[in-house]
Amino acid sequence: MSHNYYRLSGYWRYFQRAPQAGDDSFRPDASVDAIERVYSFDRELRRIVGAGLADLEIAFRSRLAYALATLASPSAYLDRDFYSDERGRRGQATVELRDELLAELRRELGRSREDFIAHHLRRDTAVPIWAAVEALSFGTVSKVYRLCGNDDVRWQVAKSFRLDPARTESALRALVVLRNTCAHHGRLWNRLPTIPLQVPRALQVDPDRSIYRQTIWGLIVTLEWLVDGIRSDTSFSVGLRHHLDRHPDLLEGLQQPHRR
Repeated sequence: MSHNYYRLSGYWRYFQRAPQAGDDSFRPDASVDAIERVYSFDRELRRIVGAGLADLEIAFRSRLAYALATLASPSAYLDRDFYSDERGRRGQATVELRDELLAELRRELGRSREDFIAHHLRRDTAVPIWAAVEALSFGTVSKVYRLCGNDDVRWQVAKSFRLDPARTESALRALVVLRNTCAHHGRLWNRLPTIPLQVPRALQVDPDRSIYRQTIWGLIVTLEWLVDGIRSDTSFSVGLRHHLDRHPDLLEGLQQPHRR
């Protein structure tokens, strides 16, 4: 047995009559072949999307490091005053998010096994940002950008991806979640993203704008535009669209997911 029940049930749930109401009986169009086809479609989609997200992650790490090192300083990311004083809720408590981030930075750098990190830690010198970004988790790197109080850094990174600086943070957060979903082999088809992403208006070419609002389709459209820009060609979007065009009847699960 190579697939867990709850991995597959996320697919066959959409072939059931009304599982949200307790009716788990299958519709007449349901079959093992139909469910397997959706699963295979989603597995290949996840592979393609994951490759694009890897390109985006590498580029984001590099561009953030460059902007921070040139517009602030190589160790500015370790300075509490570099970050905004945004607060968040943790249960009943209110915490300063920059303090949590600084603790994460120290923890992740301290447990890194990379020689280029250990070199600085042994000498008790600050790890420069261009080294740190290669050892930190992508989630932590994205928080460095999110809480960065230097507008010049934020603007330069956003513009390098052709994004609106005011919306880059939410876009990054949504794509980090998508990256984590792919990394853990999660389902994309018929998934509702937890973090909405505002798709650039120029990319919303379909008259039905609803397909771009809090859908996997909106993330895919934005991702292919970003990756094509990073690669300076259309190899990613062409490959992705080739896969999608082979399964036009499954696009609804990306554009208008059922809430079941």
